[in-house]
Amino acid sequence: MGRISRIVRTRKGQPVRAFLHRMPGEPKPSTLRDYMGTRYSSLQHLVDGHHCYRLRSLGDNPRAELDLAPESVRPIFLRVVADCLSSGV
Repeated sequence: MGRISRIVRTRKGQPVRAFLHRMPGEPKPSTLRDYMGTRYSSLQHLVDGHHCYRLRSLGDNPRAELDLAPESVRPIFLRVVADCLSSGV
């Protein structure tokens, strides 16, 4: 149908990726970010030049500094942690 614009091959000639022409009216192609879900940490730059990861709050207040897991969501969070520990993840 003439939709392939370019093929990427390995040194041995095996095709590994094909780039397609978009047809008129087709939606924008999805990106990896579409599948990553919610980010629960972000990189924070400190005054002394170092950096660390800041955790996102699990409650209704996204800017919470002290209580990252309020009482209402703490049982859910602890259940997930327990399941991860029991499955060996």
